Amino acid sequence: MSVQIWMKISAAAVAVAGLSRFACAAPVQAQQADAFVDSIGVNTKLSYADTPYGDYPKLKEMLGESKIRHIREGLTGDPVIYGRQNDLAVSLGIKTTLIVGGDLATNAAPAQEMVRRLGLVKPSVEMLEGPNEPDAGFSYGGRQFPESVLAFQKLTYNAAKASAFAYLPYLVPSISYPPKSSQVPNIVGDYGNIHSYHGALNPETTQTNLDLAGFYLKNAQIEAPGKPVICTETGNPTTAYDDPSLWMPRISEIAEAKYALRTYLEYFRVGIKRTFIHEFIDEHPNPRASEQNFGLLRNDWSPKPAFVGIRNLITILSDPGPEFKPAPLDFDMTGDTADVHQLLLEKRDGSYYLVLWHAVRSYDPARKIDSDVAGAHVTLDFHSKLAAVQPFEPLAWSTPGAPIDASQPVSLDVPDQPVILLLVKNGAHLVVTKVGLDKSPVAGTPVHFTATVQNQGTAATPSGVVIAVTFFDTTGGQHKMLTYSSTFTGSIAAGQSVDMVSDGTWTPSSGKYDIQALVDDVHRVPETDRANDTLDGVVVVP
Repeated sequence: MSVQIWMKISAAAVAVAGLSRFACAAPVQAQQADAFVDSIGVNTKLSYADTPYGDYPKLKEMLGESKIRHIREGLTGDPVIYGRQNDLAVSLGIKTTLIVGGDLATNAAPAQEMVRRLGLVKPSVEMLEGPNEPDAGFSYGGRQFPESVLAFQKLTYNAAKASAFAYLPYLVPSISYPPKSSQVPNIVGDYGNIHSYHGALNPETTQTNLDLAGFYLKNAQIEAPGKPVICTETGNPTTAYDDPSLWMPRISEIAEAKYALRTYLEYFRVGIKRTFIHEFIDEHPNPRASEQNFGLLRNDWSPKPAFVGIRNLITILSDPGPEFKPAPLDFDMTGDTADVHQLLLEKRDGSYYLVLWHAVRSYDPARKIDSDVAGAHVTLDFHSKLAAVQPFEPLAWSTPGAPIDASQPVSLDVPDQPVILLLVKNGAHLVVTKVGLDKSPVAGTPVHFTATVQNQGTAATPSGVVIAVTFFDTTGGQHKMLTYSSTFTGSIAAGQSVDMVSDGTWTPSSGKYDIQALVDDVHRVPETDRANDTLDGVVVVP
């Protein structure tokens, strides 16, 4: 799926349209790009052996492909599950938030058993969470909600803080019907906790009893006043048919993708530390059961658009490393800005990523069709000179689109899916300075091409981005691609040169050949100048 969103307009067109101004009284403060990536989580169910979760090798493969770093599970007594959680942590760096509840509530010594189990998952556990939705029927010690959860949460929280696991943040329990938070006011815990399902509406909705700020976060502050909040469940079912057993209407897979990405962005924008989408994969192939169809993957492991979009979003914005203080960026946004939400992120190399999305409904639950949403036309005026501007559409791809002219205001139609503008103040300039072969050519013998690429710009290229060199045969005016080099993903500092070798080989015949090397043919790297991106050479084969 690709949506064409980029459309330049003239300054005169802006004036004629009478467009409104998004007020920027002060520069916009950026947040760390990787902090946003680190806020992305997903619910998994490793103990559901009769579902795809039981196929652990495939689950591990797809979790790795998703690039999601955080999952949410129950603190079970099953050593097989412990082993899998620890393996995900050691091999993929995926850490787990563990729900303290379930069978522990009927254990004779729940606090001691909790600490024992935590000792078995020490490599993987990063947070603890009170009982899941206890207002829906949690009992403990012969008591029911709210007395049951108040007593159980106090017992297990105090035991955790008195143990070797005192460093683990402990979330308050999630409440399935938020107004019932008033029955457990100021319950013991380190973080608030919400299950914020918005029905078939958009995650930014302001509809009463479904909106994030006025309903879910407001009630969370009753349960955990003054404490930061984590969302441990949110999402949408994508059943093919209506399911009267669930209050939440179904939506399309395309709408799910748009809402999933916008949920992660919106929740981070308003200060929620981490958000767990429910859930990773559809549990059963039942097109009429909503509870079985919340996944980012279909039951047969095929990716839904949401999976692809989340993977691309993480790929674009990932920037692991030590903490740093992002700098503000001064810009104005004019036009149809009323429903345009923004999130400004910065990476450690000083590049900014401005995420924009049209925060309106993408699905019509009454008609059960995707909404035909017009893009919100805006113009961005950056007050400091930019070396390069490049767009990304994460629902379509993780590589940038064609560069946008950075010398004038940028105009675009913002759709109801996130779009990202990479803003580079100081850019790279990649130049091919040498092209040749890895050895003296002999007719009929395969050889590799070699090229030296130098960064003649004022800033390093971003790490993790492929810097490719494509090799052509231009003899006699042709332009035939022979092979390419696509394995280099490191950063090239300003002034630095890197030698590259083609992935494939070329088997020449005797004769004289004109060859050409082209660096970064699909413009993955933001550059201030694309002159000198090719170099011609001659190869003579005896």
